[in-house]
Amino acid sequence: MVLVGGVPCSRSLNNNTCNIVLEYIFIVALISYGWCSCFWPEMIFEKIGDWLEARLPEIITKPLFSCPICNAFWTGTIMYWTLFGNDPVDWLIISIGAAGVNAIVVNLINKLEDISE
Repeated sequence: MVLVGGVPCSRSLNNNTCNIVLEYIFIVALISYGWCSCFWPEMIFEKIGDWLEARLPEIITKPLFSCPICNAFWTGTIMYWTLFGNDPVDWLIISIGAAGVNAIVVNLINKLEDISE
């Protein structure tokens, strides 16, 4: 693995490759966060989420829809192996990176809510 511009890349290629990996990380993070937000109160899948939470254990519901951080890893896994490629190192970078981006977003939102109260 090579660090290009501070970004880990599994291949020693140019900066464009690392930019693509970063794009994939943000695409996965946004899709994952958007998916999870569809299950929030007053959103389109709220009733489905409530029904699933009443019937499934938390270990299933968190990565499925109730935790954007947990969901990002699995969304990244599915998207990577079906759309992006077949390199295990890139898969881990993208999936864990997307979870990290969502962790930052969730923590920022929590801090802002704490400040506003």
